[in-house]
Amino acid sequence: MTTIIYNKQRKELATLVLEPNNFKKMLKESVILYLIAGLRNMHANQFKLELA
Repeated sequence: MTTIIYNKQRKELATLVLEPNNFKKMLKESVILYLIAGLRNMHANQFKLELA
């Protein structure tokens, strides 16, 4: 969670989200993106192993 907040504030130059519902939504969207990226990496790694 701290990584998500750090990236939003420092790298994207976004303001702090103080509304609880918006904060929850921001976290859910970020976590889903991390999960999708992780799945993609897992499949890419498996493909590399099958080629070798």
